Amino acid sequence: MALYEATFPAWEREPTPRVLARLDAGRYRGERLTDPEGRIAGFYVVDVPPGLGCTVLTFLAIAPGWRGGGLGVRLATAAARRFATEGPGAWLVVEAEPRPARLYARCGFRRLALDYRVPHYDDPAATQAMALMVHPRQQWATAIPGATVARWVRQAFIDGYGLAAGDPRLTGQLERIPERVRIEDAELRSI
Repeated sequence: MALYEATFPAWEREPTPRVLARLDAGRYRGERLTDPEGRIAGFYVVDVPPGLGCTVLTFLAIAPGWRGGGLGVRLATAAARRFATEGPGAWLVVEAEPRPARLYARCGFRRLALDYRVPHYDDPAATQAMALMVHPRQQWATAIPGATVARWVRQAFIDGYGLAAGDPRLTGQLERIPERVRIEDAELRSI
């Protein structure tokens, strides 16, 4: 938890008791890598929300002394590989700020062409622009039905961020989802 709390700013950090409860219940699953002295060098956690039809790469963190050496790519790739064999649904989904989005793109994730803004945990009115990115279980599509993306967003905002169903940040985000959401550069993956 120390690496988690040091990596993610307060606005983006899920409450620690909820993270621990979901880990204990088996809903959050992941992998950690340790250095030769047994200290955690990095980890990833995926969420398997019941009935959602996708797996969510919820957290990926690298200890400061291990950043820049490819460990993030190794963990993101391991998460995608694990999803391909174990995860439910057709998509592995992740929210990412610009720097992590570049890392996820190197691991085969593609950005959805969507104005995506996530709520802050520590400010009931604030939002943050993020990329919503996907990695398929098997084959790339060029778009995802907007209704599918809306289910993911509803789940993330209500179950993940703890918003009420009528919160304006949720309703505003749902209004920005088109009927079909294009996957950027997916056509390159299908050739």
